[in-house]
Amino acid sequence: MNNITVTAPYDGRILAEIPLQSMQEVNAVLALAKDTYDNPDKWLSKYKRVEILEKTMQIMSSKIEELTLIAANEGGKPYSDSKVEVLRAINGVKIAIEHLAVFEGHEVAMGHTLSSANRMAYTMKEPIGVVLAISAFNHPLNLAVHQVIPAIAVGSPVIIRPSASTPMSAIKLLEILYEAGLPKGFAQVIVCDRQSAEALVTSDKIDFFKLYRFRRSRLALKFYCGTWNKSRLRTWGRGSCDC
Repeated sequence: MNNITVTAPYDGRILAEIPLQSMQEVNAVLALAKDTYDNPDKWLSKYKRVEILEKTMQIMSSKIEELTLIAANEGGKPYSDSKVEVLRAINGVKIAIEHLAVFEGHEVAMGHTLSSANRMAYTMKEPIGVVLAISAFNHPLNLAVHQVIPAIAVGSPVIIRPSASTPMSAIKLLEILYEAGLPKGFAQVIVCDRQSAEALVTSDKIDFFKLYRFRRSRLALKFYCGTWNKSRLRTWGRGSCDC
């Protein structure tokens, strides 16, 4: 099994050896996420999602120092900046919980024609499906929260592939979510090479794709060519990606 070596940008010391997941393991992650979405009996009720996210906030708040050091060491930012990132990440979970209180459909106007007389119509929101999130290196915890937590909040299984240079914060976030009671099928992290990452984003098991930062990558080019019907792409800067 191949590993990636995570080093501290400040002094080059080795922080961790993270196993690269094989294509077989990637396929297993996709299968679990798809099975979780395709079986409504496995869906989490809104109140249960709120309970899990509230517990996630509590755990994160008890681990501020640990999360700050992980982000600072792997990302190379100053301690004070990384602590701000952690606090923003905790607030991001709080915002997701608050938004669920107003996450609702609406009534469709009826009765203005003979055919709609004495009828009612309304919309309801349902999870979009399996979400794939490919994240960036510069805010390893906060970006992971921005990509993972909203998907969980609305009930969509999510797979995150963090930057190969800063995977530790995303891995820690997933550990916290599991500790808070989230079933594994609703959030999984993949650390893989470029070939496996491209297999992920072209899989027919993915229903929504979220991509940060990679302006010049081949993945972005495929996006512009219409590979994905439901996508959110956020890019800035001039650098190429490491995915």
